[in-house]
Amino acid sequence: RENKRQAQEQRRLANVHQALIDAKDKAAAEVKRIRAKEHSKPEERAAADEAYRNALGALMAHESGESLEPQETDTGIEAEESGTEESDTEVGESETADPEPSDTAVEQ
Repeated sequence: RENKRQAQEQRRLANVHQALIDAKDKAAAEVKRIRAKEHSKPEERAAADEAYRNALGALMAHESGESLEPQETDTGIEAEESGTEESDTEVGESETADPEPSDTAVEQ
């Protein structure tokens, strides 16, 4: 029974991790889409950058074990709460992070 419970917990954590990766990838695609638009508004770029930073922060928090209990996020998936508003996260800090344009956010 203990082995079964541990296996279920590992699967749950793997599912949460994959959902966080998917959310980060979706946010990165949105950043790229908005930046590719010739006349994108600064508010759109800022919102997309913030969504990417939040998704990346949640993924990094999960990978570092910062929080054990998943919580609901703005993206509607299970994820850990992150403190990404304190500073921009360098993309190279995570093995799963893709080089994204959000680390060169446009100043308003």
